[in-house]
Amino acid sequence: MKALIATIVLFTTFNVFAGPEDHIANQTCYRINPKQVALADNNIPQQICLETLTVNTDGTEISAYSYFMPNLFNNLKVTYHARRNENGFSFRSENILVDKWESGCGDGERVVLSIKGQTDNDGVAGVEYLDIKVTQEMTNDTCHSQPQETVFTYQIH
Repeated sequence: MKALIATIVLFTTFNVFAGPEDHIANQTCYRINPKQVALADNNIPQQICLETLTVNTDGTEISAYSYFMPNLFNNLKVTYHARRNENGFSFRSENILVDKWESGCGDGERVVLSIKGQTDNDGVAGVEYLDIKVTQEMTNDTCHSQPQETVFTYQIH
């Protein structure tokens, strides 16, 4: 009996202390469209990786987990949530990555991460089937110029 308990404790402790190599194997990564790489500055992620994404069934909370990129998903908000069919829901979400808009007619930049996908009835999304894009708005005069908008699309890697 002691050997059985010791074996259970031993194997469960390995799972609790998962190292980075375990997270690498469990993540799904999307890379920026190769045609857009030259247009992207330092505020545009070249790659977006995540392990899990869930939306609660009433669509008020979303949770995305990424061991290597947690800051990309810190303030992710649901912007749309509706029943797709009897098997799940559709959702859209956004996170503002950069919001530097000078009110005194200076420079302005806004970068928004958008994730669209579907969940099952438990709110679990298939991270391999997401539509991910980043929209960047930039201007050198926030008072008199319309911002230039560039939409960066991502594809699964």
